[in-house]
Amino acid sequence: MLAACGRTPGPEVSPRDPSQAGEIAPECHEAERLRAALPEGVEPTGTTAEPIEDGSVPGSASEGDDALPDALSLGPEIEQWAQREAPDSFAGVWLDQELGGFAVAFADEVDRYAAEVRERIHPGLAVAEADHSYAELRDIQDRVTEEQMGQPDHEPGAVRSTGVDVLANRTSLGVFDPDADRLSELSEIYGATAICFEIEAAPGPPVEAIDTLAKAQGWRDGLTEEVETMFAVFEVAYDRETAEVAWRDNVADDLEPRDDDLPAEPGLYGTLDEVDFDRQAVVVWSSGESGSCPEWLTNIDGAGGTIRVQREATAEMCTDDFNPYRLVLAVDRDRLPAPEELAAAQLEGVPDGTVRSYPIGDG
Repeated sequence: MLAACGRTPGPEVSPRDPSQAGEIAPECHEAERLRAALPEGVEPTGTTAEPIEDGSVPGSASEGDDALPDALSLGPEIEQWAQREAPDSFAGVWLDQELGGFAVAFADEVDRYAAEVRERIHPGLAVAEADHSYAELRDIQDRVTEEQMGQPDHEPGAVRSTGVDVLANRTSLGVFDPDADRLSELSEIYGATAICFEIEAAPGPPVEAIDTLAKAQGWRDGLTEEVETMFAVFEVAYDRETAEVAWRDNVADDLEPRDDDLPAEPGLYGTLDEVDFDRQAVVVWSSGESGSCPEWLTNIDGAGGTIRVQREATAEMCTDDFNPYRLVLAVDRDRLPAPEELAAAQLEGVPDGTVRSYPIGDG
């Protein structure tokens, strides 16, 4: 599989547990979570703070230890004790809102370590039994980093990230656009019960109502002075004559023809002669993209006087830089406001943008 994708073959497949051969690890959000239990008749550790909307609890180590409520400060103490006294068994610590306090997991000698940690730290600690220790999962994470990462991360099946999901009691692998064979291979290499997958879907092409005709680097001459503070400019040419002006302004004669499914790179993807002006209009989209993640428009919806744009990029984790580019698009008219309504249209889907008829100085 790896060699077929143009990458160096990975390590020989050797299941960690022969009984797992043929199994495929689950996606991380579908993996069974650890369940901790409180000792009978004992109050939990408490949190001393109500959870906020996302389920987290106010106060964090980044604010300084003094900012942590008393009960919350138990977390580091539990982990330090477990890493010192039970390094081969400790499987993680977390704040369990349902139980009302901290929980800790062990992979071996659970009853022994449960009694010891409750005596040493707090009698109301909830305890769970895990299949894998934190040290084991970290070891798998290190192996994944060494053996799988560092390859081209836009190739299908590439492993882009890895971590430890404590509640799933698995090492997580962020995999780009994998097929079943790739997931089966990774499951056999690292153990179907020890890993889980964070699937990153491949970026999608524009909807059928949008045809990308060209993409060019930078904004056209003069436009940057006209809209210095804008993140994006959406200009519409409804008729052939105006569209021809837009084409001459934005599409250089030496733009390289391309037949890519995804219009991510600069190039010529179509021609103006392909536009049916009874059904379509030409849109010039000028915006910015990350230098590591080229982007394009996948959808345009102009219902209700607001033009909503959806963008797609070649990756999810991108550098935070602004590289100007422009697209020339043929867009179905039912996706756009009528010409007389365009001046009042708003633009959504970008931080700061404007809508005009082409060229911007005329609308």
